[in-house]
Amino acid sequence: MYLYSMARNNKQIRSTTSFHDIRTIGILYAADSVEDIKHVKNTTTKLTALGKDIYLLGYYNKKTLPNGVLPHTKDDFFCRKDLKWHNLPKEERINRFANEEFDYLLNVYNPELHPLLGVAALSKAKCRIGTFNKKYINCFDFMIKEKNINNNSALLDTLILYLYKLKND
Repeated sequence: MYLYSMARNNKQIRSTTSFHDIRTIGILYAADSVEDIKHVKNTTTKLTALGKDIYLLGYYNKKTLPNGVLPHTKDDFFCRKDLKWHNLPKEERINRFANEEFDYLLNVYNPELHPLLGVAALSKAKCRIGTFNKKYINCFDFMIKEKNINNNSALLDTLILYLYKLKND
């Protein structure tokens, strides 16, 4: 219920942009899998080469961040110690990311992962794209329901493909 009210109270003006005109993309992702982290980083490198400014926020579903994980301005992380009692992130921990007015926010995680849904609900991105889940329609502006997506790497590739296909005339 609290997540619903967070999303409903976010009165940001939403819009879409053609891939050519995209300047900034935020990527929210589950950072528990080494393979998923590598795929997100490789995709970031490719998008940066195309002139896109990419910001990442990964969630480790552990009490603390692993050794060697150093948050950076464009590549930040949070973990369970950064959550409030209702399993949503402390706003002071994720506000910098949530307040960025990205052209697109790509949500690359299981649609039941409340800490990341909380960030999506608060996001000031112009368009928030995620996996279809009827319970969380207020957290996203565009939802994808694909049967062939069985991991986060495939989900990220699908979201990027949809960005390529979006056109504004």
